[in-house]
Amino acid sequence: MFKKIKILITIVILIGMTSIVLVAMETNYTGTNNSDNSVNGNFPFVENKFLESSRFTQKQEVSAEKINEYKNNFQIEYTEDELDFLGYQKVLENSSYILYFDNDSYSIILIDRDTGFTWSSRAEFQDDDESNDLIRNQMNSGIWIDYVNTKNQQFQPTRSSVYQSASVKYYLDRDAEALEGFEHLYRYKINNTTYNKTLMEIKSTVDNQKNEITSSVNYKALNISFEIKLTLGEDGINVFIDKDKIQDDNPTFQLTNIYVFPYLASARQDKVPGYFMIPDGVGTLVRFGKVTARDFLAKFYGNDLGYNDNYLPQLSLPIYGVVHMENENAMYAVINEGAEVSLLEGIFYGQSSSYFRMNTRYAVRQVYFNVIDRAGNGYRQLLKQKASSNFDISFNFLKDDKANYVGIAKEYQKTLIENEILTKREVANENIPLNVEYLMSEREKSFFGTKKITMSTTSEVSKMYNFFKDSGINNQIVNLKGYSKSGNMNTTPYKLNLIESKSNFKSLVNEVQGDDNSIFLTNDYTRATSESKRISYGKDVARNTSKLRYNFETKDINNNIYDRYILYPQSSLKYINQDNKKLSNIGFDGWSLDSETNRSQTVYQSGKYYDRNHSINIYQEMFDTVDKIQMYQPNLYALKHAYTYLDLPITNSQYDYYSDLIPLIPLILKGYISYFTPVLNYNALGRERLLTMVDFGTNPSYILTYSPTYKMRHTMSFIEYSTTFSDYQYDIVNEYNYVNNALKHVINTDFINREVIETGVVLNTYSNGVKIYINYTSSNFNLGNITVNANDYKVVLK
Repeated sequence: MFKKIKILITIVILIGMTSIVLVAMETNYTGTNNSDNSVNGNFPFVENKFLESSRFTQKQEVSAEKINEYKNNFQIEYTEDELDFLGYQKVLENSSYILYFDNDSYSIILIDRDTGFTWSSRAEFQDDDESNDLIRNQMNSGIWIDYVNTKNQQFQPTRSSVYQSASVKYYLDRDAEALEGFEHLYRYKINNTTYNKTLMEIKSTVDNQKNEITSSVNYKALNISFEIKLTLGEDGINVFIDKDKIQDDNPTFQLTNIYVFPYLASARQDKVPGYFMIPDGVGTLVRFGKVTARDFLAKFYGNDLGYNDNYLPQLSLPIYGVVHMENENAMYAVINEGAEVSLLEGIFYGQSSSYFRMNTRYAVRQVYFNVIDRAGNGYRQLLKQKASSNFDISFNFLKDDKANYVGIAKEYQKTLIENEILTKREVANENIPLNVEYLMSEREKSFFGTKKITMSTTSEVSKMYNFFKDSGINNQIVNLKGYSKSGNMNTTPYKLNLIESKSNFKSLVNEVQGDDNSIFLTNDYTRATSESKRISYGKDVARNTSKLRYNFETKDINNNIYDRYILYPQSSLKYINQDNKKLSNIGFDGWSLDSETNRSQTVYQSGKYYDRNHSINIYQEMFDTVDKIQMYQPNLYALKHAYTYLDLPITNSQYDYYSDLIPLIPLILKGYISYFTPVLNYNALGRERLLTMVDFGTNPSYILTYSPTYKMRHTMSFIEYSTTFSDYQYDIVNEYNYVNNALKHVINTDFINREVIETGVVLNTYSNGVKIYINYTSSNFNLGNITVNANDYKVVLK
């Protein structure tokens, strides 16, 4: 009895204590306790820190003190006498620029005729602590190379600048007689008698009619030489390297990389108010400021698995930018040829460098890890074959209101329009488009083989389509997945043996197209697995630089092992050609393609190596065989063929030194190509994600099944963990309408400007005069007679 009483008392005490805690928690969260330590008291601080993070674009705020320091002490200025003393000669000029050139270091000074602003290819404002000859030689040289000594088993690249190879020495004593009158330039002035032309020599000729300098660059000690053409245009300069004129005949020293003007537009420490613009994901900025002590390195167009690349950033556009004081001066570089064999390198102010700089590497050859057994053992190796692409890069310069990331995007957009990569082809009527992927079926493992799991029949797809149509969504794109008896996940390239009769699919096609909408089949002709029933392992699965099959062991949800493959580009072309006739016979508008549009690899075939340029050319042949292609995150080489752009990245690699998220790709594409979010079924950001869609001009996308998702829980499509139509149908209509009520006013128009008015508040201006305010904050925003509600947007018509 006593024991029961003790238990009862204990229970009463526990209930009492729990009640006290709950009351205290309720008091705290309902705001009746207004102390500084309460949740509500801290919220403005927390929200402000969140909005100041790299998940948003920041307002450019520079103190008057910093601007004065920059303009008075860290803007480049040289007199004619100083330039002459440093070895520069005025060699080219036009109505926009004057170009000074120092032949022996291959350095340039470019002066804007209108503003007098000066750009230099050298690291300017060098300090006494940079007395190391190796570093100073690099900072003062306009050309570097990397090479390997093939007698070194590790094939570790060595970097050599022009001055380093020429064994130059500096007048490090500022009182030297040769520096009289120019003592302040002692850090840059070499003793000309020390430049050893038996080791290094550059010979240049100037063609004033073409405004061009042609230079023969000869690393004599290494027996490495190449030719560079430097052309001055009205927008800046162009550099061209002919792959066929690259010579490295000494088998001991083999060229790997070429760098041209690695310090062009570099910024000393935190003295320049500005930033880098990097095309990672949807776009990012790195502002010049705090010590980061980090490096950035990524390959344009993503990783080349032929070399086992493992870079995180996805650079789908071959550009980068440098801004020196927003709305004053900027430079952006465009790789016109050779992006598929080039890397983007960034060095940030820190222990190893006093500069922010960004430059490209033209990879003539690449060192790779040669795998020799199934355990992954191997050794470093150098591919003797040179790149199959020339290197052509333009450095363009902007000023005034174009000197910012928006101006860079708009100028690059003009280039893509001129090259007919961008044309006016938004999927438009009076409303924005809705893209829906309908998953029709999947295969589930059974005791004997597999069995079909039906998720959406053609009639059920019709029901879902018509629900949205009856709800007022009259601009739809239908994407069918799992339409093949092969299944859905891991069985590409699918066989076109349809899960229902041809007449059923024709009926669905006619219904969708009768409403002036489009219907596509998804496929991937580049990737396959051991589950794929169509391919031949011996004939279709490609080999990498180690001469091994692209075969990646993977496990499914049940811990079953299967293999992933990459196919030869010729096999991809073969299969799409086989399927195009069946596609058109039924009447589908085209394909939705994935890997072909955003991945390319170096392959080994029939005793020869073929770099990514070869794969890209074949993929472009594939694109030419189809009238309409929806593309998942296409790289530039595919963009010309894109009917729409699917899966627009919502962020970037989110390195801790990234300062801002920017809509670089939307700024370029808006008004020309319709682009869509990744499927919003898995939107964990709620209203913020919808506001970002309005901000970036992005159209919505979903994946749906008519049957409950749990039916395919034991299939490879388990990763699509929430697809049931009945769970989403009304949310989709509401979310679509919310976004459409803003973006329907700017269909077929492009961005004119994007401005961060204050932290968390953005103003987008479009070419038809419409302005859209986006307020990411939890407070109403007032500007004159305009009020933008908290976590909402406001459309102001012209």
